[in-house]
Amino acid sequence: MLDGMYTLGGFSAGYRLFVNLQVSATAEWHNVIMLLGLVAGGMTILGLVLNYLIARNIKPARELQDDKYKAALEVERYRKPTRILHWTCAGAFIVLFFTGILLFIPGLRDWAQDGWPFVLHLVAGVILIVVPLIYIPLNWKTTLRGIKDALTWGKEDLDWLKAAPQYYYLGNEQAMPPQRYLNTFQKMWLLLVIVSGPVFAISGIIMWAFKTIAPTEFLQFMIFLHDIAFITTGTMFFIHIYMSVLHPMVRPLKTGAWSAITRGKVSAEYAKSHHGKWYQEISRTQETANK
Repeated sequence: MLDGMYTLGGFSAGYRLFVNLQVSATAEWHNVIMLLGLVAGGMTILGLVLNYLIARNIKPARELQDDKYKAALEVERYRKPTRILHWTCAGAFIVLFFTGILLFIPGLRDWAQDGWPFVLHLVAGVILIVVPLIYIPLNWKTTLRGIKDALTWGKEDLDWLKAAPQYYYLGNEQAMPPQRYLNTFQKMWLLLVIVSGPVFAISGIIMWAFKTIAPTEFLQFMIFLHDIAFITTGTMFFIHIYMSVLHPMVRPLKTGAWSAITRGKVSAEYAKSHHGKWYQEISRTQETANK
């Protein structure tokens, strides 16, 4: 009887020691991940600034036809529900980003966890979960097309990756192969959103609603996943904004990428230049409909 109690006590002590070591190691990794996140973000911003300094004088071949853009045929790129989804989620993500990054700064960490940044983070997180859940069942076809595009990769994507340095640094439009509805970077961004969204939602809910009852090691693992998703998505978010709005090759804004996500339309010339294969598809569809 006593031998059994000693054995059981030994197992219990060993398990507690294992858990404590695991929690300690995870906490250390949390600090390492936060440092790597700050380094990754800083290097990304410096890289984008360098790219802009090199490429700022690039003028897209069609930019000189700016007057023709005004009267050019426009094509629909994003419907209104998609634009509402984009801007609502973008606004929520920006709030989440700036309230979340406070946790990476030692002197502000306690305030961010207990003060009004936590409340803002919580509200924005709920918005980022609820809005897509409303959008998806109301826009099944668009949702499925987006998922299909994000998961469809081929030779043209490899060609895009090879041509990207010449295109984004030197403005060599001839080097860039014709793209479909989404170019390769847009696929990468959408795929990251599809993967990181559930990670953010599940880990965030556990960290918030179950922090007092979840096992410590499990809670630390959720924090670890949340940090990884935050760093990866936050870094790509900077690149997404830069390549969609600030890079010289997306000018002029009133007929290109900015117009697509604000008005839902782009000029035919922009569609031909940046999404040639997609433009050919919709042109054939239009021709068939007019017959």
